[in-house]
Amino acid sequence: MILVLACACVAVAVNAAAVVRIPLRRPGEAAFHRSASGNASAGIPLIDSFHGSQFNFEIRLGTPGQPLRAIIDTERSDSWFPASDAVGESSNHFWYSPRMSTTHTRMSRGFNQYSVSGRWSQDILAIGGLQVPRFPFGTISRVHFSNYATKPWDGVLGFGFVQGGEPALMKQLFEAEQISDPSFAIYLGRNGNSGELTLGGAVEELSEGKFHYINIFGDSSKWEVRLDAVWVGNERCFTDVSRGSVTPYVSFINGPQHQVEYLATQWQAEKHGGWWRVDCNQKGPPLHFRINGKDFTLTPQDLVVAHSDSECYLAVDERTNAGGSWTLAAPFLRKFYVLFDVRGKRVGISTAKHPIDNFV
Repeated sequence: MILVLACACVAVAVNAAAVVRIPLRRPGEAAFHRSASGNASAGIPLIDSFHGSQFNFEIRLGTPGQPLRAIIDTERSDSWFPASDAVGESSNHFWYSPRMSTTHTRMSRGFNQYSVSGRWSQDILAIGGLQVPRFPFGTISRVHFSNYATKPWDGVLGFGFVQGGEPALMKQLFEAEQISDPSFAIYLGRNGNSGELTLGGAVEELSEGKFHYINIFGDSSKWEVRLDAVWVGNERCFTDVSRGSVTPYVSFINGPQHQVEYLATQWQAEKHGGWWRVDCNQKGPPLHFRINGKDFTLTPQDLVVAHSDSECYLAVDERTNAGGSWTLAAPFLRKFYVLFDVRGKRVGISTAKHPIDNFV
């Protein structure tokens, strides 16, 4: 079934008292690189690892509260956090200990998702001064991906849709009367600034003005919008597109292989270590996404990240099994402030308001 998308541009209206603001940290990324040597990468976002752009924030689980660093996953509704036997007590990760919590409940079901495995648990979740009394999550005993040890976060907090319903976390916060509006917004900072997660609505000062509202497409757990077209520069237009998933969980924008390869060709990029390397002085074409009749443009500055003083990469990667779908990942959310309207089953996209760049 093809859904007809409704769109409206309205002024941002929020009740400041009802919105909870949670800082998002980016410990793996020096957000704005100013090269003392005057090299070409000065002024380009610098990443010290290709997972470094994943913003995280602190939550607490159990009684007394055990601190953990979480990242936001808007593509799934389930959450998981490690137990000590998953990470090792000498690890740099924090972990959740069921036996140290007086409010922990062990559930009978096993948890096997996201390349992790363990058991379902329930406990008190504290997030931004709010509480969910019986929050379900996976207590992970095994992590099946090799680079977890290098991640600057401990576990995942799911903000995706439960099929046929609301996101589990937002629904529980709303039903516990912790928020008056079961919506949230994500702002990813740049140029040396942190990000922000807001629960209960958006914050006017982080937006340039108006949100463009787009209904959610399809029945999956993801926050997906229907794409009309994707442009590279002012010439090549791809209409064999279907949907875009809006998520900060992924560091680079992902798209169909032939479309990303065309973009890389226009940037004169070469594959290096699985990524598209470009000359730091190169100025390639912008990338445009048309979503429900409105264009959202990523400029050359938005599309390049620096790995060192002299090593730069496109912040775009290809997927061989993408079909016509794109992942509108962290680089998209650095450019645009996104409101996830749970009740209306829509997203609002506005140009993010960032401090003026100060070059040195």
